[in-house]
Amino acid sequence: MEKNIERRRRTKSGEAAPPPSDTKPTKRYNTRGSSKTDAVRWVDDDTLQITEKAAAPPAPEDEKIIHGISLPKEVPVSVKIHIHANSNTEDEYDDEDSDEDDSDYDDEDEEEDDRYNRRDRKDEEMITQLLARSFGASYGRKRSSEPPILFVTSREDRDDEERETPIPLTVKERRYLDSLSKTKYTRALKQMKSVVKHLGDTDIPFKFQILDLDTTDTIRALLIHKVETINRMGHESGESQKLRVWVETMLKVPFGKIVPLPVTMKDPVEKCAEFLTEARKKLDKATYGMEPVKMQILQIVAQWISNPESMGNCIAMQGAAGVGKTSFARNGIASVLGRPFMFFSLGGASDISHYIGHSYTYEGSTCGRIVDAIIQSKCMNPVLYFDELDKISGTPHGEEITSMLIHLTDRSQNCQFHDRYFAGVDFDLSKCLFVFSYNDESKINPILKNRMTIIQCQGYKDHEKKIIVANYIWPEILQRVGIKYGELGATEAAAEHIIRTYSKDETGMRSLIRVVETVVSRINLIRISDKEVASKYKFYVPIVFPMVIDVPTIDKLLIDYQPKEPERWRDMYA
Repeated sequence: MEKNIERRRRTKSGEAAPPPSDTKPTKRYNTRGSSKTDAVRWVDDDTLQITEKAAAPPAPEDEKIIHGISLPKEVPVSVKIHIHANSNTEDEYDDEDSDEDDSDYDDEDEEEDDRYNRRDRKDEEMITQLLARSFGASYGRKRSSEPPILFVTSREDRDDEERETPIPLTVKERRYLDSLSKTKYTRALKQMKSVVKHLGDTDIPFKFQILDLDTTDTIRALLIHKVETINRMGHESGESQKLRVWVETMLKVPFGKIVPLPVTMKDPVEKCAEFLTEARKKLDKATYGMEPVKMQILQIVAQWISNPESMGNCIAMQGAAGVGKTSFARNGIASVLGRPFMFFSLGGASDISHYIGHSYTYEGSTCGRIVDAIIQSKCMNPVLYFDELDKISGTPHGEEITSMLIHLTDRSQNCQFHDRYFAGVDFDLSKCLFVFSYNDESKINPILKNRMTIIQCQGYKDHEKKIIVANYIWPEILQRVGIKYGELGATEAAAEHIIRTYSKDETGMRSLIRVVETVVSRINLIRISDKEVASKYKFYVPIVFPMVIDVPTIDKLLIDYQPKEPERWRDMYA
């Protein structure tokens, strides 16, 4: 032992080191020079005696210690620690003396290095035990090329790495999303998933989307040519952006997608008969009366059951205003067929570009309303309903719209409908069901009228109006204002009084519907208002539910009601 002590006290320069003391030796660092011939001089530095325990600042009381890591309490944090255990790699230093010969170190230096290596191995064993306690006893037996990772997350368990969202977000938007509470964060993601379905974004390249289209090779070739043009132009030019919008809109067209009927002739006869019975019930529920129209629709349905590949049909409903033509088409025809319902108003129409689009060369141009309806319906056979056919403008521009409708209803031509925006592309509309409605048959173009199956929708008599009010109008209005069906009723005499007084010169139901709405709305107003305030109304009557309205109550509620004149002003568009 004395020999070893004496040996350590001798240095390369021959200088004597300080005599050993009973105190703990100070940590040392060498001041080796850049030259190989320079001697190694060890310098005592008392400032390095600070122990690790003394160097570490005391943990505040509001901090939480997790595996030796101080975390602030009640503050969302996310910590990822990479701990390299059992690593055999050595640090490399690019010092000026990297080429120094190993012979510069003598035996005492090797002994010093061995002591520090033993201490490092001891530290590694401690880290391995810590990880084994955190991740399982089998941790120390595993070997992986990846360093072990210890995660310490906040109570909301949020990762500090970037998360994928259904909709791409900017840095500012992502910061706002991360600042939301857990409930709002989840709701925002749910809303994104709902919206992204309508964006049409996909990772499939344009060319592969084009190849999947159920259309002709001519249209596919045209689209691929447009995509090649976009690639040559680059994605920054304005013309490239216009062409990209053109291709994206074209890819939304549901080529070849048809909504079939739920039954065919291959199904049992009982199933087909049951479907027709249910169809009749739906038509009766949609509108009272209108027997000729209902029978025509059932005939069309039977035709499509027997031959699903048959052409579309074109029907026109002629009748007075307010007889329920639009309601029947929306709630009856479309419901029975199970197809989307697309509405077009022709009243005062004078610009054909609204229906067949603008040329692609114009800035801000879009496709026409008809092709847009096909895109929105997501099928090639929706119900296309054109209202107020007799109100098309009589100007030359209005005649262009009439000519377009003639082409649209021609069974030999509507398989090649053209939109100005998509020049050179044929749209097959032969499977669509075209439904028109009008009041005055004398104002319909004879050629167009000849292409349609016209059905007369007769007006309603007083006893029919009473049935419609009781079974259709009254329940709907009560539901609209929030009154239960059994809480408010009317006597038969009161219903007849309203019909005779306010709807005697009308074959439709519009004026009668407005009167009934006024009666129910005023009762609801009195019910909700303060009694002292409500008593000042001219139409005030005591309200106690359940309530049955009689004739005197009707007169009181409608004491200052002024019925509206028939809408004759619509004839100005003829």
